[in-house]
Parts: sequence; C-alpha cells; structure tokens
Amino acid sequence: SDWPAALTPEPLLSTTQPVSDIEVGVLLFDAGVDADDKRANAVLRRVESSLLAAQLRDTLVESGQWGAVRVLPEPSTVVALSLTGKIVHSDGLNLVLDVSADDTSGRNWLSQRYRGQASGAAYPVRPDRDPFSALYIRIANDLLSAMRLLTDVQRRQLPQIAQIRYAQQLAPNAFSGYLVTQTGSLTLQRLPAKGDPMLARIERIRQQEYLFIDTVDDQYVELLQSLKPTYDLWR
Repeated sequence: SDWPAALTPEPLLSTTQPVSDIEVGVLLFDAGVDADDKRANAVLRRVESSLLAAQLRDTLVESGQWGAVRVLPEPSTVVALSLTGKIVHSDGLNLVLDVSADDTSGRNWLSQRYRGQASGAAYPVRPDRDPFSALYIRIANDLLSAMRLLTDVQRRQLPQIAQIRYAQQLAPNAFSGYLVTQTGSLTLQRLPAKGDPMLARIERIRQQEYLFIDTVDDQYVELLQSLKPTYDLWR
C-alpha cells in the first residue's frame, strides 16, 4: 500500500529558547485545483490551502525553535526562510503534502512528500490536537534537522541577507555589491556601515511591512479557528 499505517507521533522537538532568530514564512499551499474550478470539491480544496498552511505555522510556533513564523499569501524577501506546500491528496483519512523549504540565499533545505494517515482514535477530533499532527511534527522536525546542517556563519548570515535583499528591492543602486553568489547561493560580501541612514530608512519601511504581514497572519489564524470545527466535521 502507498499509505503508511497510523503511527504514534514522534515528539515535537521544542525549546523555550529559540535555536535561531531565523524568521519563517509559510506560504498558502497550492490547492492542486484550477483557480476557476467552481465545483464543491475544488472550493473546499482552496479553503484547505489556507487551513493546512496555518496548521503547519502553529506547529512551528509550538516548537519554539524559530523567530517569528507567519502565514504569507505570496513570497516575500522580508523573511529568511520560506515554506511552500501542495495538497496532493486529502480525504479526512489520508493526507499527502509536497513540502519545500528554501532560504533567502537560494539554498534548498528540504523538498519532500509527506504522507499521513489518521488513526481511528483521531475522530471525533480533539480540540487541542489535529488528526494529522504527526505529519506536521515530521515537517517541523525535518526543518530543524536541515537547519542544524548549516554552519554557524550560514545561520547567522541568513537574517542579514534577508535584510540586504529587501533593501536591494527598494534601492538597488545603494545596496549593490553587498551580496555575492558562491556555490549556488548568496553570501554576504560586506555589510552597510553602522548607522547607515539609507538602511535606517529601509528598516522603517520593513517594520511597516512586518505590521502588515502580522495582520494578514492573524487573519489566517482566525480563519483556522473559526472554520476548523466545520472542517473537522467534514473530515
């Protein structure tokens, strides 16, 4: 069978002190259906694309291993690490997701298909646990394992590279030459001078974007909370 037996979930690797200050963006999942498909199943799948992304976001937040973790409607250079996912199959019993993680330097952390099967004991759904929590925990733990393969310098530079890439979008001439490509990924060549007034202005704009995406993230969290009882009933 292509489907794994329902397993006892592995423990979520968690800590009260984040391993890194790497900020993570979980993009809305690819629903795997045409945008103009009006059939009920397609509409449901598009709703799932938000709900499942929010569920993965909650698992990463629960782990306490990262900086801020947000659900994003589209890619953004404001975050250092972006997760993308596609719903391959979902029927309440079996869930299959294709998940990739790429950092702002262009380095791929993982690209894998995850399969989960809810046990009979998963229904009725407990309010504090998703039937496919084991799947999300595997993704979170794999992401942490991938991060631990980076050198200390690579981990430390990721937030800095994200900052410079964001600055380059707004003022490309002022921030050219700070990043170079080595072995297929970006690395820091140098940093702006301490107190650079242009970078300070860019950072103020960046903080405003953070406020915007925090508001968007809150909306997806509220969506998960409001729709989850109905969604669980369907499942």
